[in-house]
This record gives sequence, C-alpha cells and structure tokens, in this order.
Amino acid sequence: MLTQPLLHQFIDRIHASAIESEFPVALARDLSKELGGAFIAVSRFHRFPVEVGQQTISRPLGPYEESWLEDHSQELPWADMMAGDASGRFFEVGEYFGEEQIRATRYFREWMQPQGFAPLAVMGSSHPPTDEVPGSGWALYRDRDFDAEEVEFCRVLDTQLARAAQTAWHLHMARAARDAALEVLDSGIEGILLINPNGLVTWRNRRAVDLLAREPALRVEAGRLRSSIASVDTALAAALSGATDPNEAGTPTVVSVPRGRGELPLGIALVPVARPLPDLRGNEPAALAFLVDTTAVRRPAVGLLEALYGLTPAEGRLARALAGGQTPASFAETTGRSPETVRTQLKFLFRKLKVSRQSELIRLLATTPASNLRD
Repeated sequence: MLTQPLLHQFIDRIHASAIESEFPVALARDLSKELGGAFIAVSRFHRFPVEVGQQTISRPLGPYEESWLEDHSQELPWADMMAGDASGRFFEVGEYFGEEQIRATRYFREWMQPQGFAPLAVMGSSHPPTDEVPGSGWALYRDRDFDAEEVEFCRVLDTQLARAAQTAWHLHMARAARDAALEVLDSGIEGILLINPNGLVTWRNRRAVDLLAREPALRVEAGRLRSSIASVDTALAAALSGATDPNEAGTPTVVSVPRGRGELPLGIALVPVARPLPDLRGNEPAALAFLVDTTAVRRPAVGLLEALYGLTPAEGRLARALAGGQTPASFAETTGRSPETVRTQLKFLFRKLKVSRQSELIRLLATTPASNLRD
C-alpha cells in the first residue's frame, strides 16, 4: 500500500542520494517492487536522447535495454512525448494513447513483445538540459494500467527527482571547483591545512605533510593540530578556537614555533574563512592554517620556467639550480659541464629574463608563481 510514510521515506532517499552523489539504484529497485514489478529507468543526459551520462534500471533488461538506447525513436509514442510536447513535465501515457494504439506500434510488436516485456502503461518525465544543468529523466513501465493512487504517488516523486537532479549537479560542480582549488593549494611552497568548524584538520597539502613529518614540535593528533611545546600548544588551541568560532568575525593569528638553536622559528598563520554555503557534511573549511617555513627555498619547476620565460630545458635546469642556492661553479661540477658552457647559458638567462646581475635573477625566480610544482 502506498502510504504517506512510504512516500516520505522515498523522498528522503531521493535527496540523500543527490547529496552523496550516488545514482539511486537501490531506490529504483525498491520503488519498482512497491509498484508491482514495474521497471524503472532513471537517466541523466547532456543532450536528449542520445548522450546518456548516467543510467540505472531496476533490473537487467538485456536486449530490451540495448534497443531502448540504440533505437528508441522507432515508433515509440512515449519516447516522442518525452522529447516533445511532454518535455519538462510529468506524464502518464494513458493521457495520450490507448492500449490499442500502443499494441499497434512496430516497436511493441518487434522489440518488446518478443522479449517477453510489453509495457502498456508508462509514466515519468524528461527535463531537457539547460546551460546550467544537464537533463534528467525517468520512466516507469508496466504491463497493466496504473491506478489513480499510483499515478499521484509518482507525480509527487517526480517533483522531488527533478529537484534532486539539480542538487546533485550543483554539488558536483561545487566539488569540482573545490578539487581545482585544492590542486592550486597543493602546488605552493607553504604548508596549508584546512580546518573545519570543530577544529579538525580535513585536508593538508604535500608541503604540509612534509613539514609535519620533519618538525618534531608539530603533529596532527586525533585530527587536531598540536605542538609538543606546552606554551605553543596552548597558544595554538586558543588561536584555532578563535579562527573557527562561527559567532566571531575572527582575525588572522600567527603562532611561532621555536626550532633548534640558531634556526629561525616556524610560523603558523591561522586565517578564518568566510562560509556563505556550508558543506552538507559539516566539513566546510572554517580556517586555513599556513605553515610558513622561512628557511624554505623556492625552486620553480623547469617546465614552468620554460613556459613563462621561453627558456630551453638546459637553461631552465640552471635557473632552478640557482634558485635553490647553487652557484654556477657547483652546477657545472654536479652536471659535468664545463664552466664556460654554464657561463654562456647564464648570459642567455640574463638576456631572456632582462636582468644584469645574479642577485636580480634570484629575486625574480623567488617571485615565480606555483614554485613548488613538480617537474
């Protein structure tokens, strides 16, 4: 029996699948069972009806599925409706065609009936793609008519499926943008950690992983950034609490971590992050922690230097070595080149980068973006 609690249960599952970016395979099977063995197909597509992006069907249909995807336009009345007048709204095939009309179609006789699957009742909807979201569609088939209660039940679900498809797409795009941003953060020379509203580290870039492995006074313990130095640990906890407090505007805070004798300290800059759209799992970044290593040397990737300044691979390797602290003489020795060859390459570097001194060259290379990219 199609009760209100069952309807609400299906609605909750529809939106849960959208949030998790999972295609509702189990949901389609369960709804198929509730409606007396009807077949459900749910699709997302970029251009109706050819480019199907994702599809799930409540149970394997064998050759019928192939014929639907490859030959759907073969005198199939409800396929025409989904792409035509009924596009963008819920439909039930009984509103348009009678059983005799359906039985008379070549598709029914040549494709469905021989496969032992001959639906006479169909309902569903097809929402065409726009510039902002891909299209989505679903269809429920059965070999006997749907009653009024079943039609109304699916009419309500149709609205929720359309909304869920849009939600899933927007979440997909947001996650893609987030992944792209993380790729950029992963290329920097500073160590960067994302901190959620509970003060837990949810992500760290390659540089942060390296620094945490090498710095004995810092660690991530039970998901939290901690220090083995009591005073630093206390200051760090207070700074993290202030940076992630949703009730406070928050200001950037810097915590200094002492190192060995004669070494400059490591800085931890905590910067609050504005959160206009919270993550549905509660993992939105509330703050960024920058691990600032003043001893770090910026060594631009050779490929980046080639692309930015038109250097040859040999010139790029020399420039990268100089940025890392090598002298022309030590570079010649480690690479097995003659000092004269290296001096000639250095002259070309000066000319291409429009500098006249090695100090100017080093200063320019130190400001080269994305300096921690791998070669």
